[in-house]
Amino acid sequence: MTDKTPNYTKAQEAEMVENYTAAETDAERKNVVANLALEYGKSEGSIRAKLVSLEVYKKLAYVGKTGKKPVRKSAIVTQIAAAIGADEDSVGSLEAATKEALKLVLAAVTPKTDSEVTAD
Repeated sequence: MTDKTPNYTKAQEAEMVENYTAAETDAERKNVVANLALEYGKSEGSIRAKLVSLEVYKKLAYVGKTGKKPVRKSAIVTQIAAAIGADEDSVGSLEAATKEALKLVLAAVTPKTDSEVTAD
């Protein structure tokens, strides 16, 4: 039986962990993965898989199409319930509405601040 050749040496693993853990933001960590892939001649997926197996990989935060973290419909319904003084159970069926409709309702039931009134 032949021994399997490892994809990464212990020194490469140590360098990967050091560089990846030094990065503080998602953008920096993504850049580190890309740079390591180029340096080692491996795919970014291979680098990510190794970082996962080394238990240091952090999943990137999900962002929507607009580049912002999406807001759940349940959170919007909770805000609507608070704005109209109702308990969440009584308005829970609003979650079946589209997110855009919920945003419109929230805007309609949320009192405008003085700065918003003068801006109109």
